[in-house]
Amino acid sequence: MVTEIIMAGVVGRKPEFLPKTSDINYPDGRFLLTSPPEGGFGWGGAEEKAVAIRDSLVATFGLGAGTKLRTDFEDFMYHRFVEDASARSRPDEARNPLAARQLSILSKTRTFYMALKTPEDPVAREELEASLSAIKSVFKELVFLGLTDDWQVEEQEMGVFGDLQTMLPLKERT
Repeated sequence: MVTEIIMAGVVGRKPEFLPKTSDINYPDGRFLLTSPPEGGFGWGGAEEKAVAIRDSLVATFGLGAGTKLRTDFEDFMYHRFVEDASARSRPDEARNPLAARQLSILSKTRTFYMALKTPEDPVAREELEASLSAIKSVFKELVFLGLTDDWQVEEQEMGVFGDLQTMLPLKERT
């Protein structure tokens, strides 16, 4: 939720949140991209996928997974921006240019972003930075926000933004 407020301020728009799923969660921003799963994309419903995808990439970023991260991320971007729309499989060499073009088109009216925890370990952080640099060279419009894992910062954010938890409505169950 804090990332959505930051991004909204950076790009000069009002914050837009997805419906929250429980009384104790902070809802994600509308343009926060979920994360690629380590196990692939062919399972579960949309919500299950989104949660598993996000959790997986957060874990992957935390470990600084290098080349595997780039490959998983490229798969995610293709599935998120191209395959769902066209329903046609494309060869590997076409996937990044197609996904990058679609991201560029959509980014004219919105800013997509991802939030990740930066590793404490200097080697893991360096590996993550190299991976993000390679990703940004292809997906130029995508914004990455680095998060701290400091519990005291989290507690301060709860003090500032905690009331939003109770003000935003729960997602209606279907």
